[in-house]
Amino acid sequence: MLRIALFEQPLGQETDVRTGFLRENIEDREEAVRLIEQHTHSFHHHGRNGEKGYWWCRNDTDKTNTILRIEPM
Repeated sequence: MLRIALFEQPLGQETDVRTGFLRENIEDREEAVRLIEQHTHSFHHHGRNGEKGYWWCRNDTDKTNTILRIEPM
């Protein structure tokens, strides 16, 4: 089982702080990716950092990026 963890990362910084979970009890990675992409596409700015293995999103007025990571439960 997997979960999607949420983190906040102030703009221009590399450190982030866990803020909770978008979803838990996800059966497979494909479903987790679908949920993340559905969530991030509702923001003005979004993308994926393949090197570090996370997705990010923010709106124009946000002072932080929201970071989403898939992790085991």
